[in-house]
Amino acid sequence: MLNRFLELPNKNFAGKFMAQKIKKCQISIIAPVYNESKNLSLFYERTKNVLVKMKKTFEIIFINDGSKDDSLEHLINIHKNIPFK
Repeated sequence: MLNRFLELPNKNFAGKFMAQKIKKCQISIIAPVYNESKNLSLFYERTKNVLVKMKKTFEIIFINDGSKDDSLEHLINIHKNIPFK
């Protein structure tokens, strides 16, 4: 499994992200996000579970399109809890 996080809020976060080993993905999911904070965790978990069952390497890319709610904070929390492999 590969997870990438595109919107990096600070240098420390970016450094932690960049330290992760990047692998070639078989499947890429691009998810636009606009004021979706209430749906992000469920979307991520359901999407991840389907992709894991497929036994393919994958990435889920969230594009935060200027959300005015706390979508970015939810994305950061999702990212912090991802076990990189």
